[in-house]
Amino acid sequence: MSASVVNRRLSVSWSAVAGASSYKVQTILKTRVASMTWREYSTTATSYTVSDRWALSGQTYEVRVAAVNGSGQSAWSSIATAIGVEGQSVLTQYLEADLHGV
Repeated sequence: MSASVVNRRLSVSWSAVAGASSYKVQTILKTRVASMTWREYSTTATSYTVSDRWALSGQTYEVRVAAVNGSGQSAWSSIATAIGVEGQSVLTQYLEADLHGV
């Protein structure tokens, strides 16, 4: 899985999981001032982009993904971390998707 934040857009992509009909993506903004909660999105693609006005230079995001099929949801993947930058792409952590079949 890879994640990056550029120009207030958080993008995440991962490898397809055999048997998955969709995926859940959770993101959280880590700040020193506020305690944020995980936001959850659903997609059938193996990538997702979120526009966020708070995705400013220096802000840190954590992202995790789960596969979904008729039997339920897999465990969440390991967390990928991305730090916001303006005008350039910086990949702060690259993880192979470790989604398990459901």
